[in-house]
Amino acid sequence: MNSMKLNRAQAEHVSQKHLAQAYTREKPRLLARLRAAGRTLEEAEDLVHDIYAEVMEHLPLVPEIRNLPAWINAMGTRRMIDAWRHDRVRDGSGETDVAEDTLREIIAGVGLDPQDGFVRESLMDALNDALHALPAA
Repeated sequence: MNSMKLNRAQAEHVSQKHLAQAYTREKPRLLARLRAAGRTLEEAEDLVHDIYAEVMEHLPLVPEIRNLPAWINAMGTRRMIDAWRHDRVRDGSGETDVAEDTLREIIAGVGLDPQDGFVRESLMDALNDALHALPAA
């Protein structure tokens, strides 16, 4: 029983090591494929992490997989198709995706941009310094 636990632990360790190596090798390729498919860098990274989280759920199967990189890429393809379907459904339902630039415009329009406050403060300090430097009338 004890040796069985040890063998299972060793097998899991080997699987994790094998998966880590595959992750290191395949991550740049997966990111490139996802980016070429029109995903932002953040979306692509999220999908890659989702893929590897799913592979970790199947960790006991890793030693039985003959071509782990191909299996991971197939999972990536499925995730990409799922993302396209989700986008199509969202677009069809009228949902909108607010981009980061749009959020910045909204924040700036409302006056919540912290940089504006900093610039305003800096200008006021410079004006006060200039006024104090003027000779008395």
